[in-house]
Amino acid sequence: MDLRCPHCGEPVKASMKICPRCEAELTQPRSRKPQTINELQQYCTLKNNPLEKLRFFIGEDYQEPKAFGIYQKDNGDFVVYKNKADGSRAIRYEGPDEAHAVNEILQKLQSEVELRRQKKGVPTRKQKKTSVASVIMGVLLTVVVSLFIAIGGLVFRRSGPSRGYYYYDDDYYYYQNDEWYRYDNEWYPAYVDETLEDNYGDYWVEDGYDDVYGVAPFSDSEYYQEYDDSDWDDWDDDWGDDDWDDWDTDDTDWDSDW
Repeated sequence: MDLRCPHCGEPVKASMKICPRCEAELTQPRSRKPQTINELQQYCTLKNNPLEKLRFFIGEDYQEPKAFGIYQKDNGDFVVYKNKADGSRAIRYEGPDEAHAVNEILQKLQSEVELRRQKKGVPTRKQKKTSVASVIMGVLLTVVVSLFIAIGGLVFRRSGPSRGYYYYDDDYYYYQNDEWYRYDNEWYPAYVDETLEDNYGDYWVEDGYDDVYGVAPFSDSEYYQEYDDSDWDDWDDDWGDDDWDDWDTDDTDWDSDW
């Protein structure tokens, strides 16, 4: 789905920095885990990932050997597949759950990237997390943060908007995990203008839902609490920073089912 410019309402894409209609500057929302094939395509484009070189075919029923892919069939089902070296196909998932299908191919793409990093001698995120230095720093950071909260918790308030509902310019908004959402028959990710961004406290309603709002509960939307996955955040930090020139598809076990 397209986002909309908060200034003039023109449909805009997540990659746009300037509205094509009113030329207003657009503040990019925080990246989130893709839930649809379209979102996955856009995300990989934004991260400059050469999918064909990586042998991943998003939204395509690719028939050649040595390929991973996802596409939607004419009956509406989503298919996640692997074409082996001999040209035979293994189906990882086939069904109506698009978010599940996208997650399957996304996890495989992540594992393939990690495989190349290991072969290049680059520590994986799991290796980094379990290193002695990381453990020590994590313990020290936990102690420091705990002391800070215990001592200063009554003095300092959390900066930034609180999670919950806001009412601004005759529309309801919801804020969670550094992202804004606006209700327009259903909940959508939204850009917000400077007035709401800078004066969010003036438009705060509450963190709980009341049917007097006249909108659907945000907790019923597909976006509710979907993006607290720390593993995804860690991987997303430098997703796309790899040097793809030495990507060797022969590193993949093309004879296995997945």
